[in-house]
Amino acid sequence: MENLKKVIQLLSGRFDNSEQFQSLSEEEQAQFPFAIHNNTLLNDLIVNRPKDFDGVFLHEESYYTLKNKEKFKSDIFLFSTDESGDVVLKSITVPKELMNAKFDTLKDIDFSDLSESDKFEPLHYTEHDGTFTGESHSMFTKTTAFILKQELSDEALVIKEELFNGDKRVFGFDRPIIYKRI
Repeated sequence: MENLKKVIQLLSGRFDNSEQFQSLSEEEQAQFPFAIHNNTLLNDLIVNRPKDFDGVFLHEESYYTLKNKEKFKSDIFLFSTDESGDVVLKSITVPKELMNAKFDTLKDIDFSDLSESDKFEPLHYTEHDGTFTGESHSMFTKTTAFILKQELSDEALVIKEELFNGDKRVFGFDRPIIYKRI
């Protein structure tokens, strides 16, 4: 449980990659996003949770600005521990009306309306000297693959997300995004 609390503490808050973005050349900036993550605990809005439920729901808002165009997405993740005590991240499937919702628009959400994604392969974190790392490889369809790599520490959230259709990357970048708390 202590590692679960630490992961949630590391992930909760407002982050951006301004330091990383400013260090890039103008040419690199044209191909790499300025990104913001707002991560907010969601458990207080989840009603009708089972009494013995000990997981933590986190709402993530992501803003990516690339070539002067901003894209927004939001996700809900469930963090829990497995039998060995390791922290596990699971993606949550939400009702249509909650898809890409901003946190400040959310009202009570019934626990029974949420389900674990059957397409997202859970990410298991390994802890070493206060840094948590994990990687997940998911097949969303026969040809669509999603790869998520994370490294969480007091220093930064280092996140690399890539979506492939066959061999072609349709989302993601050559380097991870390095988010720092703001």
